[in-house]
Amino acid sequence: MKKRVLVTGAAGCVGWQLVAELLERGFSVVAVDRPGSPLQDPRPDILEVREIDLARDGRAFELAGEVDVVVNLAAIVDVSLPFSTLAPVNLDAARNLYEGAARGGASLFVHISTGSLYRPSDRPLRESDPLWTPNDYARTKLLSEDYMLSRDGYSGPAVSILRPALVFGPRGKVLFSAVMTVAPMLRRYTKRLVRLHGGPRTNLVHSSDVARAVCFLIEHPQPHGGVFNVANDDPLPLGDLLSKSLDLAGIRLTRRSLPVPAWLLQCSRPFIDRDAVIDFLNRRFGAQWDAICRAEGLAAGGVCPRIDRESLDYASGNFVFDNSKLKALGFGYRYPDYESGWRQALSWYYENRWLPEPVMQ
Repeated sequence: MKKRVLVTGAAGCVGWQLVAELLERGFSVVAVDRPGSPLQDPRPDILEVREIDLARDGRAFELAGEVDVVVNLAAIVDVSLPFSTLAPVNLDAARNLYEGAARGGASLFVHISTGSLYRPSDRPLRESDPLWTPNDYARTKLLSEDYMLSRDGYSGPAVSILRPALVFGPRGKVLFSAVMTVAPMLRRYTKRLVRLHGGPRTNLVHSSDVARAVCFLIEHPQPHGGVFNVANDDPLPLGDLLSKSLDLAGIRLTRRSLPVPAWLLQCSRPFIDRDAVIDFLNRRFGAQWDAICRAEGLAAGGVCPRIDRESLDYASGNFVFDNSKLKALGFGYRYPDYESGWRQALSWYYENRWLPEPVMQ
């Protein structure tokens, strides 16, 4: 008999795909997200939908005690917010969910953490590397990890923790997904740009592969849980990532290219990483994007251009994630390279009118 799975953050970029993936594999699902979130339509036989504010409502604790597996995707992802704002969801709710799962006898708790717990490094980042907390967001994620691992299999269900690289894909609105909006904005001014190359290197991950990694760990539970990086096989320099993104979105790039000056990115970080500067830039980007949405008739509530502080870390050092630990167990990526994943995501954004489709000449 297939297991019953509770998924928090079920309306998000990864959660939406995880629910669909679990249903396709024959699991029954309890999907939870904030009131007003665009959750999938309930299917009484296999999909139960609940609108719950995890920071204020204790019903999720009860639900966690009624399932076989809990997958905790819910999180406030904003490194500019203080600990007191982040902790009720990122830490307290995670603990409460685990306690509920332990009380009900669940066999597995899958917790989604973040790759931002690693320091930038010139060598691939492994799960055993030292962690750090450069902001309160990272602090809440590390404290939740520490709590889960302290309970792993001894006084509760086994714990598997995923540390994703920067996630992009259908329904993505923040972090690297915001790059989706760059090409439509640039097309208002030019159809040709200088190609960039070089800069800090990183490998990203498609949201579908994060969802599939969760399913893999549910179907192949590890005796003592474990921590696993989730990232594709295609580490690229920042300049190459941006150029490839624009090229695939219909911006013509010159054959000759300019190098991305890593030293300039590092020197400018202290000036950009300020509330006043980021707020000003995001307001300007937002106003321009609103005009594009009105002119193109785009869907409301979709992706929008913004600078997220967590993404700034990836512009100031190498974040290449070693994904060999999960692959050694037999997991394979649907989108192992960046281009195939970005093409799929663009197709979804065009089809759902989150982006205006370019007119190719």
